[in-house]
Amino acid sequence: MLKRVSPPGVLFFPRRHELTGIFFLTQPPPPEWLTKALADLNKLYPHDQFEGMMKYSALDAKTDQPVSLQAQTPDNGNANARNVQYVFLPRIRCRDCPGKLYTPGPEMTTVNFEVHLKNKNHRERVNTRVGRDTRAGSSGGQQGGGGSQGGSGSTGQMTAMGSQSSQ
Repeated sequence: MLKRVSPPGVLFFPRRHELTGIFFLTQPPPPEWLTKALADLNKLYPHDQFEGMMKYSALDAKTDQPVSLQAQTPDNGNANARNVQYVFLPRIRCRDCPGKLYTPGPEMTTVNFEVHLKNKNHRERVNTRVGRDTRAGSSGGQQGGGGSQGGSGSTGQMTAMGSQSSQ
C-alpha cells in the first residue's frame, strides 16, 4: 500500500493487471496546473512545439530529491539504495529540441521553460522548421547584438538566423 504523502506535483499511479493481478505503473497525465501553464505559453509562442508529461524517476525517500542512476543500484555498495522511491514527476518535452526534458518551476510555474523558449538555439530550430523568423513582435529584441536601428552608421539588417547582411 502507498500511504506516503507525495510532494507537490508528484503522483503515484499503481494499477493492478486484470489477468495476472500484478501491480504495475502507468504514466499519469500531467498535473492540471502544468497543462494550463503550457496552454498559456502556447499562446505566446504559437510556432513552438512542446508538451507536458510525467517522467518515472527515483527520489531519495528521506529528502525527496532526485537520485542518480549509480546511487540506485545496491551492487555498488551503496547502503542508501534502499531509501530510493520511484515516482512520476512533471516534465516538459520540447519537440523542437529532441531528447531534452525540462523541469517546470519555480514552484508550479513554467518560468524556467520559458527561458528555454527564448534560447538562441531553440529559436533557430523553430525558425528552420517554420521557414521564417518566429520571434514574438519586438519583445525579444534583436538577436545577436541589439543596438538602435534609427541611429547613424549601420546599414545591415538582422536575418532570421541572426547573421548580418550588408548592402
